[in-house]
Amino acid sequence: MKKKEQDLVEKIRELTGGEFITEGYFTTLEGWIKQYDSQGRLLTPDPNRKEGTIIVDGIEYKLIRAGWKAWIYTMDRRLISTVDLTPDYIKEKEKES
Repeated sequence: MKKKEQDLVEKIRELTGGEFITEGYFTTLEGWIKQYDSQGRLLTPDPNRKEGTIIVDGIEYKLIRAGWKAWIYTMDRRLISTVDLTPDYIKEKEKES
């Protein structure tokens, strides 16, 4: 990932509190069974697709989030970045399997 793209991802992460979701987003409404580990951490991601926009440095970007992934697009639909939001404890568990 280029430095400029990485800086944008980090700025959006900061502005959204790491959630890559903004106020007033659109979402699908699927239900899912939430599963937790023995420490109360979520093991199953929200399958609902969430879409919203955010303005960074005067430029509007589209955010899409589903499961443990988020995508950042320009408003003319050019993909800028795919962000893996999988928690570290999930990644560790997958390595052990």
